[in-house]
Amino acid sequence: SEDGTVRVWDVAQGVLERTLDGHSGAVNAVALSQDGRWALSGSTDRTVKLWDVDNGTCLRTLKGHASSVTSVALAAQGWGALLGSSDQTARLWDLHNGSTLATLDGHSDAVTAVSIDDSGLHAATGSVDRSVKLWHLDDLRPGPARVAHAGAVVALVFSEDGRVCASGGSDGCIVARDTESGRILGTREQHIAPIRSLSFTDDGACVLSSGIDGSYRLWAIEDDSNVWVPVPHTPPGADCAHRPRS
Repeated sequence: SEDGTVRVWDVAQGVLERTLDGHSGAVNAVALSQDGRWALSGSTDRTVKLWDVDNGTCLRTLKGHASSVTSVALAAQGWGALLGSSDQTARLWDLHNGSTLATLDGHSDAVTAVSIDDSGLHAATGSVDRSVKLWHLDDLRPGPARVAHAGAVVALVFSEDGRVCASGGSDGCIVARDTESGRILGTREQHIAPIRSLSFTDDGACVLSSGIDGSYRLWAIEDDSNVWVPVPHTPPGADCAHRPRS
């Protein structure tokens, strides 16, 4: 929240379990580990905090960005985290000791979205400069950058097998790319407002998108007919961060 706190909820009962308090500025992004034990929060105070969700303890504060932290991603394996910032960079961190492993540089404006695939071998960064950069984390080699949006890139997600990366923009457009080559596999332009979040089905065949227009839409990547399936939902559409069952 803009009040500088993170709240942990029991989703089944809608009950607030605890409040994580410690940032001195608005919290822009939160990531939760797959086992639900750890949370990472990034703030306008230029820091990232690692939390123990069970007891609300702040385990580590990461400092180093020159501007607001806008986006955060946790590696599914190990203790790696990728952070995006308004300082035009993304940084890869070792959460064990709080050290910076690498700075992913090259965007010409604020980095607004980051993602790491489940293998931990690939990462993606998106920016206000309208481009998406795909990275090979084993050697920090950047793949080809693609400008495919008419506005800022605001959401990124990898398929479970890491073969496809989808991006969503403030232009309401969604683009799916082959992770290795950067080749665009499909583009959809059905939302009338910026994308809020994206998620793949387990088989990687479909993308579910949430828009600020309050709608959810499901589409098949390899379907050239440009047919969307509206997903009934009580507005406003909030998030689709958890991968739906296929």
